[in-house]
Amino acid sequence: MQPEQTFWEFKKIHRRTPFEWKDEWGVWTRKILEHFCELGDKKHFEIGTNTRYWKEPDEKKKRDEKGSRKIKVYGKWVKVPGEYLVDFCWYKTEPKYCVKLAMEVEWQPWSNYKTLDPDWDFYKLLDIKTPLKIWVSSVNEEERQQQLELLHEILKERTEMRIRGIERYLIVLFPHSETSLWVRGYEGDHKTGLRKEGSWREVGAFKIKK
Repeated sequence: MQPEQTFWEFKKIHRRTPFEWKDEWGVWTRKILEHFCELGDKKHFEIGTNTRYWKEPDEKKKRDEKGSRKIKVYGKWVKVPGEYLVDFCWYKTEPKYCVKLAMEVEWQPWSNYKTLDPDWDFYKLLDIKTPLKIWVSSVNEEERQQQLELLHEILKERTEMRIRGIERYLIVLFPHSETSLWVRGYEGDHKTGLRKEGSWREVGAFKIKK
């Protein structure tokens, strides 16, 4: 999947089980993971994620005959061995091992915008080898550009090893103000998406009603 195509999966999530202003971030995370669990299962990928978001109803979590964990996603049981390196990933073990998608969901990744020190979780995406890396976080609207510039700086200046044109990033931000909440997607990689200083290519946006 390409970054732009993947971003619009977030709008499908919102249409199916709408994000609400009153919802906690854990609820939003559950909705995102459920959708990508189902999508990955349809594509015959193995799923790696932490099952803590399915902890509340016992009937939505079980183990199969081999003891592997399974979670109920939209009424269907999906095998989830556990978290692997990142919050969520699609991977294959046959015929050869590979990770096809990796995602980190960190709703408050920067506690101090004066120093712009990033959360270490973004570095997990730098370390893992996969064609598509997704970063999901919330941000005050007035700080949105700062976060994008810092992510650009990390990729451009703070990363020693770069696989140009192969590993693509999708940045999904939930910029919010007193009166509005948006979901905005940006794509880039070390070659095409970051030609200009501090720039990403916006691939889509939609507004959530307050």
